[in-house]
Amino acid sequence: MGFLDKLKKYDIFWIGLILGIALPLLLYPILRPLDPKNFAFISADYHKAMLKMLPMLLSRCVFPNALLFFLFIWNRFDKIAKGVLYSTVGITAVLIVIQIIF
Repeated sequence: MGFLDKLKKYDIFWIGLILGIALPLLLYPILRPLDPKNFAFISADYHKAMLKMLPMLLSRCVFPNALLFFLFIWNRFDKIAKGVLYSTVGITAVLIVIQIIF
């Protein structure tokens, strides 16, 4: 019994969904390019600027989810991959709504 066979018992949809949501949350502080302290001089327009940047930041978080999805698909963890895919689709839907509204 190989290592991957032992991990097959963790092939659960909810684990993939949690990983798909947690990975962008963990990567967001790393990928966030701007520090709010630098925007003190435009405090009135700060929220507008951040709303314009939010889709860019969230889209940067979608790509690691895609890599995670393919990693699980290639190793035949189909239920986890399905959870990651659903969370990625959810993040993408949020991106589309933000782009339409703002």
